[in-house]
Amino acid sequence: MTLLIPIGLLLTATLLVAVLHWVRPGFGLSWLGALGLAFLAWLALIFLGTRLPESWLPLANDFPFQASTTLFLLDAISWPYAVMLTTLAVAVMLTEAARTQYKFNPMSWSSTMLMTAAGLVAVMAGNPFTLAIGWTAVDVVELAIMLSGAAEQRLSERIVVAFGVRVIGTLLMIFGMSISRLPGDTFDLSLLSETGILFFILACGLRLGILPLHQPFSQEPRLRRGLGNMLRLVPPAAALVCAARLPASTSTLLSSGWIFWLSGLLGLAVVYGSVMWLSAKNELEGRPFWLIGWSGLAMICILHGHPQASLAWGAALLLPGSLLFLYSARSVRLVLLPALGFWAISGLPFSMTASGWAGVLDEGFSLWNIFMVVSVALFLTGYIRHVFREEMAFSEVDRWAQAVYPAGLLLMALMPVYFLIWGWEGSAVLGSWWAGLTAVVLSVAVSWFFGRPNPQAETTLEATSHWAEDLTSPLLERIAPFLRLDWFYSGLWSLYRGLRWLLNAWTRLLEGDGGVLWAMVLLALLVSIISGLSL
Repeated sequence: MTLLIPIGLLLTATLLVAVLHWVRPGFGLSWLGALGLAFLAWLALIFLGTRLPESWLPLANDFPFQASTTLFLLDAISWPYAVMLTTLAVAVMLTEAARTQYKFNPMSWSSTMLMTAAGLVAVMAGNPFTLAIGWTAVDVVELAIMLSGAAEQRLSERIVVAFGVRVIGTLLMIFGMSISRLPGDTFDLSLLSETGILFFILACGLRLGILPLHQPFSQEPRLRRGLGNMLRLVPPAAALVCAARLPASTSTLLSSGWIFWLSGLLGLAVVYGSVMWLSAKNELEGRPFWLIGWSGLAMICILHGHPQASLAWGAALLLPGSLLFLYSARSVRLVLLPALGFWAISGLPFSMTASGWAGVLDEGFSLWNIFMVVSVALFLTGYIRHVFREEMAFSEVDRWAQAVYPAGLLLMALMPVYFLIWGWEGSAVLGSWWAGLTAVVLSVAVSWFFGRPNPQAETTLEATSHWAEDLTSPLLERIAPFLRLDWFYSGLWSLYRGLRWLLNAWTRLLEGDGGVLWAMVLLALLVSIISGLSL
């Protein structure tokens, strides 16, 4: 039952904030309630990390039935992701203090707690059945939140497309386990057949929260940086934790042909994500491409038979990424915090991502290694560029918030250090030192060369911020609509509208004056078909 404590605390926070907003509207009590309960959930998971593995099997004294399968499991794979999700929830609430100049809405805090709780259910799922429930919970919560904030039909359609993609991913996971005859009470994915593994990988890919690339949400900075960050990052966390459970023998269970093509597609996704991240107008516009790149690196590790190495890239996606996405009030005094985030994703020896190189790079010198190192260098360059982009000044924040806001950033900056000491096995390693060093040198050199002060620019930050956008925009303007798959989504909605028109036309036909006649014709046709089958 101890595994349910963090989920229970977050659900309590969801309800408490909603009740306080209705009974006593205001900022103080609702914010303190959400922050306090989220912090307790974080502490509970930190404590549970000292007792791994932990599982929960419902017994008769817990429920009126007795289950024969583990519903929730906290082990070396799920625990880091569970801690990272609750860390994000706490950080969102702490950094929310710097966005009080916008009209605050405590219901967004309630939604943040609910989304985090749904993510924990998926992350700590102990069997495929619970996983399907957790994934569905994440989808339903996200759908409800997104539709409530969509003001245009076009945005609602894209939200429904995203929901449909996730549901298809869940169905593919169930189908892959069914055709492999995997027992429903186990996560022993080594029993999956080759076809089952392919379906499972495809399911995780669809559930990464990448498609559609530009998931619509409110343009308010408060929501995009707070609740919007949770909506973006919970789905990939729930998918990557399951992909990391694939056995190290995945590289041998799949044929070399599948490994080649899947790795190639993921490699292209990493390169594409790094270029688009570097050229994005700001970090929020580039967030989908951040997800593409780091998720692609994590999935490559799994295909290469290093599922443990995928944890490093997944952690880079969540922690240093969120540190930048929540970095809304900026100051020279705070630059050390994103600098720690840069170090975490650098791949340098004993950084958080140093252990990830083992699952990405080939042995020896190869064109593949060059592309991977350059892609990471582009992500680092974009990170530097977005850190120095002009934003709201820290001095404009309220005095009380100037003490609270940095605490949220500091928490995310220190968690990579925490995972190096008490994280997953092999998290603190030397790694491929040459790859990390090359990526850092390239990123710093490119940033310095193109970010030098321009006499025509008003400030140094302006020059640093716009060089990548100006350099890549002519080409990207031509190919971005194709790469975003806008044509694919338009085709899907055209098909949907066509089927809806046919269904409405058929309904009007049956409900009209000739409806009874058509019903009799259909009944006669059905009777004749049944009679023919019986003969």
